[in-house]
Amino acid sequence: MIVIGGSYPGALSAWFREKYPHLTVASWASSGVVYPIADLWKFDEQIYTATSKSSKECPATIQTITKNVEDALSDPGQLRNEVMKTAGADPGMDNGDFAFYFADIFVESVQYGSRTQLCKLMSEIKDKDLSEQLHAIKSQADKSGVAPSDYDRKALKNTTIIDNPGRPWTYQYCTEFGFWQVPSHEHPMRSTKFLNTEYWTSMCKDIFGTTLHINRTIDMFSFHKVAPTHTIFTNGADDPW
Repeated sequence: MIVIGGSYPGALSAWFREKYPHLTVASWASSGVVYPIADLWKFDEQIYTATSKSSKECPATIQTITKNVEDALSDPGQLRNEVMKTAGADPGMDNGDFAFYFADIFVESVQYGSRTQLCKLMSEIKDKDLSEQLHAIKSQADKSGVAPSDYDRKALKNTTIIDNPGRPWTYQYCTEFGFWQVPSHEHPMRSTKFLNTEYWTSMCKDIFGTTLHINRTIDMFSFHKVAPTHTIFTNGADDPW
């Protein structure tokens, strides 16, 4: 048997090969996230690096729009309401949850091969006002399948699994893996105010009432001592994972 997977399933395929070599011939782990880490700022840095391939103005425009949205979220008045309304978000959505959703609009475009299209859009809207920019970015989000409700902790608290496909993965990274996407130290591509480590800690505790226990996962799965044989690791040039 050959085990194959991409992203988290990529990690599973590599771990399976290491744990059960007698059951497998080989493993192909594509973008396999095999090393659990809490403060995953390099994820954000890769978004900067990837978008910079198109032009320096692409990440700069994303940073500017993100900062303007961050400022709007900090204002409890009409501007915040307009941002939420344009995005189709619940006005009562947590600011950090919204900032996570907003950052993922750009992340999903880069991660799934639409970086050129994204940067073309940034070039087209860089000189427009925030309202026009948000409408254009909402269209990009719709194309990528990124919706505010998928990031709203009120929805993630719903224990009906069929209604919350993101809940199981959220529980895993909250308790086992970390992979918390905090801003890059040098080139932040997401809100520095709302998406720091404290956000992830409080969000996980609010939804699940638990904290991250990462050391056991590292001991079991990080390949510090043993790495699998006959395993191919492949990674995309733009993919932040």
